[in-house]
Amino acid sequence: MNNCVYILITTFNRSRFLMEMISSLQCQTLKNWKCIIVDDHSTDDTVNVIHNVTENDTRFEYYLRTKVYKKGPSGCRNMALDIVIDKNAEYIQFFDDDDLMHPDKLKLQLDALIDNPKMSLSYCDFRRFHSKFNIKEVDNLRSKENKTIAEDFLFTKIRLNTGSCLLRADLLKTERFDEDLNYGEEKEFFLRLFFKYQPVSLHLNATLFYYREHPLSLTGVKNSKLLKRGSEIVIHEKLWDFLEREKIVHKKSIAFLTRQFTLENYNKEYLAKVLNVVKSSSSYSSIERLKFNWIIQFHQFYIKLMYKLLILGR
Repeated sequence: MNNCVYILITTFNRSRFLMEMISSLQCQTLKNWKCIIVDDHSTDDTVNVIHNVTENDTRFEYYLRTKVYKKGPSGCRNMALDIVIDKNAEYIQFFDDDDLMHPDKLKLQLDALIDNPKMSLSYCDFRRFHSKFNIKEVDNLRSKENKTIAEDFLFTKIRLNTGSCLLRADLLKTERFDEDLNYGEEKEFFLRLFFKYQPVSLHLNATLFYYREHPLSLTGVKNSKLLKRGSEIVIHEKLWDFLEREKIVHKKSIAFLTRQFTLENYNKEYLAKVLNVVKSSSSYSSIERLKFNWIIQFHQFYIKLMYKLLILGR
């Protein structure tokens, strides 16, 4: 075992940001890493920018997305994952083509995993930025074990994304990104990963990752709020289907998703699925089953009543 970290980059028409991102990798205090770049058929100067890098730094490898994978970030990430799993990678760091790493990011997070063999991933804090800025020194580094990362992530008690996490490759051997999603795919992927494997993780209380916001990013586009809202609906439906299929639905996730399917986004189809699971689960008492049934039936009645009142008021 050589403790090499594989950095997986997906890129599409971001040549203006690539060199700044690549420089942040080359400045890492950890030198034992390799970078796989999967290009989603860029039409700008991306190929030339990366070619100039690979000529002088053999740690970078360039690939063009094949037709086996769908266009989009999920397909490119899956291709990169398949490449490094075949290379028997030990540690994996996803990263975007327009973001930046603190120079100590890989070293600090890798050291945390090496020192804690039972940990499957380490995640750090991050901040958003819009233009160039000075990266600060790491002060008062603290770490905290997290055994409930699935619930904490679902209930938004913690903030993390692909750029903030360093993962053991064993955790990713069979799981892949949903290629039908082009927005919110990271959240959906991590929810599946966390609920299925319940990994023990380590939070490094230090800002080691910088997330760029700009007009060309998905978070910077005109209708990003609409995209986010729509993706949340789809993600919660996919999560329920996954938990039910894997038979890992539990009370806290049922409570959270019931709220989503009632108060956040009324979803009659999925409320029926929730109720069926509650009725057949031995985890619930007869009183609890009645409570769930009453809440869902009352909410459905409320929706119908409000609709009729609005129609009459026209």
